[in-house]
Amino acid sequence: MKVLACIPAALLCTAWLVTIPSSQAGTTATTVPYAGTWKGSIGPHNVMVCLSPQTAQYYSLQQRRGLWLEAKATGQSSEDALAQALQTGQLTLTEQVRDAGSIELRPLAHWQLEPNAQGGLHGIWRDLTGQKKLPIQLTRLPAVAGRQQEDSAACGAQFYAPIQAAHTVQSHPRQYQGRSYQELRTPIARALQLPGNSSGVAAFNAYARQWLGEQAIQDYECTRMGGSTWESTLELVFWTDTTLVLRDFTPELYCGGAHGFSSVSHLTWNLETGLPTVVWDWLQGGAKAAAPQHTPSGEAIRTPLRALLEKHDPRNTPGDDCAEDSEHMEIAQPYPTPQGLVFETLHPHAMRACNDSITLAWRQLQPLLTPTGKTAMQHWRKTNR
Repeated sequence: MKVLACIPAALLCTAWLVTIPSSQAGTTATTVPYAGTWKGSIGPHNVMVCLSPQTAQYYSLQQRRGLWLEAKATGQSSEDALAQALQTGQLTLTEQVRDAGSIELRPLAHWQLEPNAQGGLHGIWRDLTGQKKLPIQLTRLPAVAGRQQEDSAACGAQFYAPIQAAHTVQSHPRQYQGRSYQELRTPIARALQLPGNSSGVAAFNAYARQWLGEQAIQDYECTRMGGSTWESTLELVFWTDTTLVLRDFTPELYCGGAHGFSSVSHLTWNLETGLPTVVWDWLQGGAKAAAPQHTPSGEAIRTPLRALLEKHDPRNTPGDDCAEDSEHMEIAQPYPTPQGLVFETLHPHAMRACNDSITLAWRQLQPLLTPTGKTAMQHWRKTNR
């Protein structure tokens, strides 16, 4: 499961992502005896703990604030020390927090864990002075029946499930050009649900619900990284009898690191098949035909589609500082409108102010369309907003 809902070949995400392994992942991962998702208590506080060779973290079920756990290392990296300790279950960890706006981790307490006779972990939590002590009891959550073991290299879906469950979803009736639907809201995100029970509608509604859950995880991880509260929307752009076009948008946020973060992408959903549409398949050469290409000597190679995009880029004009990066900009998967296809330009972070939209009319695109694209063109030309 990948947060921000990037569907392979259907969306192009333009931002930082937290990746969560799907329930089918991990079939090739090396088994690590004490890696996994653990549930238990620290004194009177119920907690969820993730232990893996690459990361260790936890949160209390009451506060749901992500805290870091770093392995004590002597002559090796903390990551190597953690991986080694997970082989035996003998874990010496430092609990840390990243305060809002900070890139430094601040220590809070120390953990000492070891295996118990029941196959769990137990030990002692101590504050930094060593005066306050609380018992730790942890039980590893079993794999979900019928699913492969989750990847031991990262926190699994079970670890984040209480985070998602805590984000209550509210529903509000809305209208789009005479069509009724429900807007879904959580404290940090908005999506939508369509009426009807066709397989295509049901598949989209399931996708939208999953998307909302993924935003809850993004909010948790952004805060854990010292960032701000998450905010995202999955909103309608077009809705026809057979197709949805949606905008997946996250405004400028800070989620740790040197730079801020923002994301925008578009999803075209086929309500007949219940699957995202790969709009690149409508164009000869697909995504490669729109991508920046250069010869070994550095000269730009422009396919007919790339040349058309650069020609109609509103920022590729004399005097505009963005023009110098025109031949290097990336292009997001387009989305359809009655007038043509809209392509979002993607520039490096330092030049993200150059990002803009390029609309190519159907008549301009017609020579470059595949048979599937020509069929789509006929559909969209008949569509009125």
